[in-house]
Amino acid sequence: MSEKLLIVEDDKKLNDGIRLALKNDSYFFYQCQTLQEARE
Repeated sequence: MSEKLLIVEDDKKLNDGIRLALKNDSYFFYQCQTLQEARE
């Protein structure tokens, strides 16, 4: 079972960079750019 990670970062390039830095087959990433988006 994959671990789930939520990344909330308004800078798109930084958001993608964080995901790439943490890239691992055992993680499933949710990426959001606003807190409101993350709450949905």
